[in-house]
Amino acid sequence: VALKDQTGKTIGLLSMLDDKPMPNYQSTLGLFKSLAARAAIEIELVKSAVEREQTAAALHQNQEQVLHNQRVLLNLSKENFLDQNDAFTQIIVADAQQLEVSRVSVWLFNEDRTAFICQSLYSHGKLETELPTLQTVDYPHYFEALNDNGIIVADDAQHHPSLQEFREGYLIPLGITSMLDTPIRVRGKVVGINCHEHIGAKRIWTREAQDFARSISDLCAKALLDGERKHAEALLR
Repeated sequence: VALKDQTGKTIGLLSMLDDKPMPNYQSTLGLFKSLAARAAIEIELVKSAVEREQTAAALHQNQEQVLHNQRVLLNLSKENFLDQNDAFTQIIVADAQQLEVSRVSVWLFNEDRTAFICQSLYSHGKLETELPTLQTVDYPHYFEALNDNGIIVADDAQHHPSLQEFREGYLIPLGITSMLDTPIRVRGKVVGINCHEHIGAKRIWTREAQDFARSISDLCAKALLDGERKHAEALLR
């Protein structure tokens, strides 16, 4: 006898095997159907209870992650950085460790926005000394998407439409499977990005990770503004 849920969908079978003919077949069948209906209800109740427990556990885990993210951001906001480079270095190291990302970097445009220059790169647990520069003319779709959308969330980076210009020469050689890029804005203008590059199995960027990455970009913007302020103060002395 089929076990059906409240929508009528079959979720299992209730069967009985015997090597002898069944007496009072109709009566036994009716009882069997009643048992099947009851069994289906019990199964649904158990499934609902398990789903509630899983939802509660996931919610608790998300809340813990948010609180931990906030603590990291608060600590960074209280840091008295030596200069802009020191700020970027400490920010991306904390960023990479918190989100458990293989590579995290900060990039800024040059004055005429023809080049995109890496300011700091934390890769596989260490700071890189050789920092790349990209020519913006070679990546028009990427920068257009960044300006239009304000964030690039690529769970599958190698097939993401906004990242195809990076696929052959950058993503595949480095084994980058997922990317999360958030713009650094100063006075409403995109002046750079905070780039997260995941290596390994494709990663789904959670809402918590995206929010954290946006806040990291805000801290990078603050570091730039602080640098401008210190420079202006020095000129007045």
